[in-house]
Parts: sequence; C-alpha cells; structure tokens
Amino acid sequence: MSGAITRTSREVFEVDFALLREGGRKLWRRAQPVTVDEYLLGRALEAVLAHCDRRDLQGRLLLWNDLRVFLSEEDFRFLEVNLARTHRDLEALVVACARAKEAAFIQGIQPTVVLACDVEAPLAPGTAKVRVGWRSEPAATPPEPALGEATARAGALPGAGAPAVPEATRRLPESAPTACGVLLRWPGGEAPLAAGRRYTIGRASPENDGQPDLVRLEGVGTTVSRAHLFVEIGARTLTLQRPLGVNAVVVGDQPLTEGGRCFVDLADLPVCLRLADGAVVLELVPRP
Repeated sequence: MSGAITRTSREVFEVDFALLREGGRKLWRRAQPVTVDEYLLGRALEAVLAHCDRRDLQGRLLLWNDLRVFLSEEDFRFLEVNLARTHRDLEALVVACARAKEAAFIQGIQPTVVLACDVEAPLAPGTAKVRVGWRSEPAATPPEPALGEATARAGALPGAGAPAVPEATRRLPESAPTACGVLLRWPGGEAPLAAGRRYTIGRASPENDGQPDLVRLEGVGTTVSRAHLFVEIGARTLTLQRPLGVNAVVVGDQPLTEGGRCFVDLADLPVCLRLADGAVVLELVPRP
C-alpha cells in the first residue's frame, strides 16, 4: 500500500485510490477510472491508521481520534447520498482498528471522521487527503444530515477544543415553488439569485471563472475566500452557511460559526452580510 498512501507531513496523508484498488502495485497500463465508494474509503482509512505510532507510558498505542477525509467534488457528490451512514461506519471502523491493535484514544474520547471537499484547493477525482489528529474533548454533535454537501479546508483543522463540523445542507429541487427570487447587492455590483438554487459567494479568481452558481466579487481582498458563503434560496426561507476555514461571516448582527448555518425568512429581507471583518458588505433584498 506504500504507493497508494503517501505521508506528506506529520498530520497529512495523500491517497491514490487507483493504486489502492490495485493493492499498491505500480500501474504500467493506463489506469481505469476509479469509483471511490465506501469500501475503498474504509481501506484508505485503515492504511492511514497503520502509520500511527504514538504510545502512552505503558507502551499502549494511542490512535488518532480526529480524522478528516477531503475528496474531489465529483467523488464527494457520489458519496453524499449515503453520507450519514458512511460517517458512522467509518467511525466504527476506527474503533474496530483500535480494538484489534489493543490501542486507546486520548482521554477515552471516541473517534470522529468527517468527509468533505476542499473548496480552496480542489482535488483530482480518485485522490484524497486525510488529515489526522488527537482530540481531548468530545466533538460537538452535528444534526442528523440529510442529502447535502459539506465543504471545508484541507489545510488546517479548526482551533483548539471541539472541532466545528460542517453541517449537511439539503439541495432544493430546481422546481421548488416560490413566487420570486432574491437580489444580492454589494458596492460595485449586484446579482439576481433564483429560487430553488444554492449559490457560492466569493472572491473573483481565475480558478473560479465560469463556475456555475457562483457570485464572483470583483476587486475584494484576499481575506475574502473564493468560496466564502453559501446561500440557498428556499420557498420561504434563505439558508446561509459559512464553510470551515474562511474568515468571519456576520449576518445582520449575528456572527456565523465555522461550518454553521442560519435561516432568514424571506419576509425579513433586506438583511446585511459582512464578510472577513467588513472587507466586503453585501445586502440581500427581495427581487420583484
């Protein structure tokens, strides 16, 4: 498996699922496209866990209990229909690995496994990054996810204490019944947001030129990420979500936590949004 799993730093591993499927053998022929399913994910996690060598005073292995698997958007979309069960199964797999190795977890805290796609540094299909760590406090319990998507940054975990876990966000059908859309305005521009769609709001960059359902904010500084806020237009409610790893988002006078969501009734528009400590101020207003 050495060719399939590469340790690029103390806490980060890269996964090549095509090599993992082939048992780590070098592919001399053109590799067939690989479907990253739950089984391959489990094999990748087991291979990563085999690299953990931290031991306590008694010589017992202390296994990582905070694992984040970052996938390409294509692979994440394939898996998200079964996301809730996959999270539970992967966490059970880590517990089973600990039992087989007679290992323990820091402070007895049970493992958390999060699947996400990296919005700032997209990965190629069939590859992944796994970030590992030890957590000494229980993770905040996320709500039971429905069909949805989670986005995060692979570059860093959230700060000390319980990690912020991105909530799953339900994608509305394109035909969701609603009378009108919403207008997003900011200094120097505006964009109509259609009902039944989920938009990404972020800094304009060559990397996101042409990305569908993206509102590109021209001329803002780099404190604003290329995917800084998600806005989903429902029949009666707006859903606003802040990805992990981006600078502050304030809705009205209420700050959003990393990975957190808030809901705004369409009847309560207009509402003011401040990104990155006021680097850009936006307004959501009803559209006639």
